[in-house]
Amino acid sequence: MKSYIDWKQVEETNENPKMVELYMDQALQSAFCYTMAVEPPEHEWQGSKLLLTIIAGNDSTLQAIKAAVDIGSGGLSFGHGEKQLTDYKVVQQFRMYSDKGKYEN
Repeated sequence: MKSYIDWKQVEETNENPKMVELYMDQALQSAFCYTMAVEPPEHEWQGSKLLLTIIAGNDSTLQAIKAAVDIGSGGLSFGHGEKQLTDYKVVQQFRMYSDKGKYEN
């Protein structure tokens, strides 16, 4: 099993913040991630199970990510942002999923 420590470490700066990204129904949302806890996957082909996260972003993004987590989405990923002219492009480090109805706000 691959350890999270094995992944390329990127120093968190204003140019490269940690981020969460949601891709669902052809919509892409990304939010800044302040903390996250995941359960490592049992198999390499599985995503990590989301346990806890604290994120920040605009209201529509937060509502979309909250709804995706509540319904048990598999379209979540964690990574770091690369600053563009007007926003950040998320470079994915790992994928994750959430369990339907198992989280508090």
